[in-house]
Amino acid sequence: MKRLAVMAALILFLGGGSLDPAGARVGGGRRVGSAGDHRPKAKLVSTRVNDQRLRIENDLKAGKLTQAQAKVALAALRSINSRLTGYMRQSEGADLTDEQADQLNKSLDENSKAINPKK
Repeated sequence: MKRLAVMAALILFLGGGSLDPAGARVGGGRRVGSAGDHRPKAKLVSTRVNDQRLRIENDLKAGKLTQAQAKVALAALRSINSRLTGYMRQSEGADLTDEQADQLNKSLDENSKAINPKK
């Protein structure tokens, strides 16, 4: 029951939905849409963020992560996702630059190592 409460809290804490910012509103509230083939770098980063979120949730359920570890890892994902959203808004929905993609992927790599230090 306690694990169920923890999972419910995590889902509520994350907003209950996907962390995909590619559908974020930009400018005057115009919807950019989901990251598609015309934004391959943004789609890759967004997919990695969602994959890590799922891995954290599954590892927490399986007891591979403590609640504190999951909280830290999810906070890092929110930060990465916020940066991705900001980049997408700045560029009005255009794909990430190579530098932006590299920065976000490096942050995702670091978070992945924190989740599973054996790799």
